[in-house]
Amino acid sequence: MFAADEAIPFGLAAALWRATAGVGELEAAQVAARLKGLALVSPADGGASGMTMHDVVRDFLRGEVGVRRLAALHGMLGQRCYAGWS
Repeated sequence: MFAADEAIPFGLAAALWRATAGVGELEAAQVAARLKGLALVSPADGGASGMTMHDVVRDFLRGEVGVRRLAALHGMLGQRCYAGWS
């Protein structure tokens, strides 16, 4: 869902987790911290509130999700982002 080597803003990751798993803001912060602790993601450069996903993890997740579900997730995330901007 996210471009390789690009920072994922925490708010965007939290919105995805909220939409797909009903995860609240506090739990999303705990998930992000756990992923960083396991070295599955790295903190975003420049002190931004976010993370970068390692290419191996990203490729694995894309394979696990599959093309159809990935397309649905893209649409869901796009709708959530658009709704937040309007």
